[in-house]
Amino acid sequence: LIITGTNPDPPVLTLNQELQITVSVPASIIAAGHRLGFGSTIGEFFDNSDLTWIASFTINAPTDPLIVRFRSGTAGIASIYVVDLDDIKQNDSITATISAAVSDASQIALQASPIIVAPSEDDVQNVSKLTATVKNNSDQPVANAMVIFSIIGGGVAGGERIEPVWSTTNASGVATSTFISGSLPSGANGVNLQARLADNPLILSNVNV
Repeated sequence: LIITGTNPDPPVLTLNQELQITVSVPASIIAAGHRLGFGSTIGEFFDNSDLTWIASFTINAPTDPLIVRFRSGTAGIASIYVVDLDDIKQNDSITATISAAVSDASQIALQASPIIVAPSEDDVQNVSKLTATVKNNSDQPVANAMVIFSIIGGGVAGGERIEPVWSTTNASGVATSTFISGSLPSGANGVNLQARLADNPLILSNVNV
């Protein structure tokens, strides 16, 4: 009993995007009349028997190959499994990543750690990790969104910089970069950093270090 493929492949989805899962069912399972169970940590399956979407379902007379439809309205990592309910040693599973679409991005939050960074020296670079989290209106993470990082104020021409200046969000909606301090101390208000969406520069967030 093996999950042999998915469409799309790899199984990286946006909210409510359908995933087709192909399962190879051994002839022995079919001949014995075993039942197959499908489930997932999040999401739902399309049950052809009553044409509804349900969290888990059973196929009483499987065929080979078997194609199952899956989707999720919740962002996260879905652990999707199939098991022979009459011989649970036969099973297989995959993971699918679900996130909000880039077009649905509506908010970004920038954090810096640490927020106090000493000036760098010739042989020592002092840094702060920048983390920008992108979400939609429902606070669900947005993957594959390009984020641009920049210094917008407080610089003192001491060589302070950000590397890289752009980054793409991962499945958790997080993009990262690094602020590297210059050789001169900043003013009392520090250096003002910004993260903004490349597709919508009006969606932005600032932080001081």
